[in-house]
Amino acid sequence: MHIVLLTLLPVVSVTMMYHITQCKAIEGMANGYFGDSYTLCSVDDSIKNRDVVMQAVDDIKARVALYMTKQYGKNKVNAIYYNKQFVNFPMRYGHFFTKEELKCGKNMAVVGKNLEGKIKEQDGYKYIKVKDEYFRVIVIIGYDSETIIDDYIYISVKQADGIIDSNLCTLDIWGKETGAEDQFTEELSENGISAEERAGTDAYTESLFVNILYGRWFIAIFVCDLLCIAVISVQWIKRQQREICIRRLVGAKNSQVLGHILSKYILYTVVSMVLSTLICMLAFSEYMYAIFIGYMTIIPVMLIVIIINVFSAIRVPIAEAVRK
Repeated sequence: MHIVLLTLLPVVSVTMMYHITQCKAIEGMANGYFGDSYTLCSVDDSIKNRDVVMQAVDDIKARVALYMTKQYGKNKVNAIYYNKQFVNFPMRYGHFFTKEELKCGKNMAVVGKNLEGKIKEQDGYKYIKVKDEYFRVIVIIGYDSETIIDDYIYISVKQADGIIDSNLCTLDIWGKETGAEDQFTEELSENGISAEERAGTDAYTESLFVNILYGRWFIAIFVCDLLCIAVISVQWIKRQQREICIRRLVGAKNSQVLGHILSKYILYTVVSMVLSTLICMLAFSEYMYAIFIGYMTIIPVMLIVIIINVFSAIRVPIAEAVRK
């Protein structure tokens, strides 16, 4: 039971965080951007100078993403680039762009689920035609319910030549008062590219509801995990009281008792970590960084709780422990 509970806790927590971040992403879709604010920029010859534009995005300290869009009928093509990470869309097939794929010269595309009927297969690969060019589909995205991304096509800024001819781009910014807009336009100007901020605003995520949903719920989940693990550990120690008592009766030292109980607890913890990590790798691979950070934070707390409770159990007189 101990292993089952320690396995389920991180899986349940990651599942909750997955759905919370998906709610935040859906809210962003209504605005056309996903960060805390956005700036619309006019960049001269942005396609011809796309390498310089991508480098300017990479040099921004804050987390940002760059979009250039073009409507083709009911389908919207988004040429994108980002410096740290983008949005965790639900994936029905494949993987989202890596930084290397965004920078390379190969035509690749991420498409919404409604475009599956337009995908052609050849030599084991999936392709979709955008304007007059074929792009290899590396992922199909989409929620169970209908959303606007179901008709989206994402390509890299690197491959946008001939697809998107606008010099307008949107700088999507995560974080507040980052100065990302100024960094972006200044670096382009230093490279001889004229860039001008046209408009900008804060995202809907400034609202109280989404802040509570996305930020404070994470803290609440983490605190609940700590409390649950503490309760589980205390109950487990109580169940080991008889074994502790027997070892003390046969003359085992306190350090030996502590070492034996800790070794059992660590074994159970390692087994549960392996199981929960495997489950999350299969279902929520994009959240693996969060799992490892969580474990590195929670494990010391678990060990402290166990050590305190073992010493408390050892201090109980043997006669009293036997009666329990």
